[in-house]
Amino acid sequence: MKIYVAGEVPRERPPTGPLKSLLGLSEEPSPSALMKIYRQIEDAATAFTVRRIELKMPYPDPKVDGLGPKEFVEYLRDKIGQSDGVLTVFCPPGIAVGFEAHLASELRKPQTILVPRSLRVPRYLSVLPYVVKVDMLEEVRMSGVLRELTQAVLEMEDGR
Repeated sequence: MKIYVAGEVPRERPPTGPLKSLLGLSEEPSPSALMKIYRQIEDAATAFTVRRIELKMPYPDPKVDGLGPKEFVEYLRDKIGQSDGVLTVFCPPGIAVGFEAHLASELRKPQTILVPRSLRVPRYLSVLPYVVKVDMLEEVRMSGVLRELTQAVLEMEDGR
């Protein structure tokens, strides 16, 4: 089963100063914090032995970084389209992640969305079609998240 993980690409960023606090991004995760979250997802996926989970993770990729806007959207559409389900890690300042969440719904992909407790959940996320669940990142076990998401994928495949 292929799961596309939508999320901020972990990169070193220059400090954003006053604009960061003005936009309410004081809880912006560091690249190492994102990597920890992504490793938890990968570790949980490797524990699935009955149904193997293949993840497409949001890691830096120079080829993807070099794409123009239109090509990048086509890339996202292709990768999400090839997946069976989507796990969205919605952390600031990754506003593009909201687009990925919308695209997953447009492509009829079952999706679980994880949001940090410190972030107000954007209203539109919970009403997107095919969203299995919106949950607080700090309150979940990744194995349970993947289990629920894979179950939703199987139910959708069965037409339930």
